[in-house]
Amino acid sequence: MHIRYSAWTGTTEPFASDVTAQGLLDEMADDLLDGGDVSAALQRLLRGGMSGRAGLDDLRRRVADARDRELSRMGLDGPAQQLAEALEPILERERAAVDQALGDASDASAADPDARRTSRVTEATPESLLKNRSQMPFESA
Repeated sequence: MHIRYSAWTGTTEPFASDVTAQGLLDEMADDLLDGGDVSAALQRLLRGGMSGRAGLDDLRRRVADARDRELSRMGLDGPAQQLAEALEPILERERAAVDQALGDASDASAADPDARRTSRVTEATPESLLKNRSQMPFESA
């Protein structure tokens, strides 16, 4: 991909027609006058939005709400719940294997370091395993 940069000719407007450079500066003025830097002020402006315009935080919330509505509408909670129920016996088996490995050691300092590391699974939920499955070391595998 080739990109060519040139001086601005004034033929294109970088903002929407109702957003002006002065409006942006007005929105950032409080942050800048309080000693903030331009980068932080722009970040807050992007996240929080401008007067009459939603920011990225609002957009993220609306997308999450729309996703939840669609998941409910399409009934995709069922398969996830079935998978979570299928994972529960595996978690129980793993918890037992970790407890046994930790219990076989006479004190905590002599316990198998791999068993201590996999003990994270004992606090895991099926939902967290689905999200982090590649990072979970299993003792009973």
